[in-house]
Amino acid sequence: IGDSPAIMYFLKYALKFLRTYQKAKVNFFATFWETSITHDFYLYDTFDEAFENFLREINATGVLNQSILFFMSDHGSL
Repeated sequence: IGDSPAIMYFLKYALKFLRTYQKAKVNFFATFWETSITHDFYLYDTFDEAFENFLREINATGVLNQSILFFMSDHGSL
């Protein structure tokens, strides 16, 4: 999407979603599934920092204090 990989927009959206529902103080369930890294890009390690920053940001919000986080991987198109 534009000059940025789709994953960057995805992570921003997921963070905004989590912050919004945390502020609403309601229980919620969210599923986020993104495959462009393994299907469209082959420099997987270049996105490690983006995921690390995302996890640090959601941890800082406190939303993970009462959450279960499942992180799954995909083998991609190789």
